[in-house]
Amino acid sequence: MSNKITAYKGDTFVKSLAFKDSAGTAIDITGWTIWFTIKNSTDDTDADAIIQKKITVHTSPTAGLSAISMTAAETDSFDSTYKYDIQIKKTDGTIRTVLEDTITFTKDVTRSTT
Repeated sequence: MSNKITAYKGDTFVKSLAFKDSAGTAIDITGWTIWFTIKNSTDDTDADAIIQKKITVHTSPTAGLSAISMTAAETDSFDSTYKYDIQIKKTDGTIRTVLEDTITFTKDVTRSTT
């Protein structure tokens, strides 16, 4: 299953996340931490990440909903294809990578913002 993401350089980026069990029931993610990390290579350290977002406030935690966002200013410096992953830490200390693939930022036509 491909989890490739395409986004536009200089645009606000939002990726909604929904956590469900195998029966499709929402998982309560209250107290979870989610990391969204973009790197040039999986061999890079977290300190060398292009960007790393730590999410502890969720859209609707009891409904299993969260979101990752980047501002237009943050995405403006991206201009290529990078590796990304989404990793979670549950309240019991369990750490798990739930998605990984590539994210590609392309130039859009309109660059005006005023």
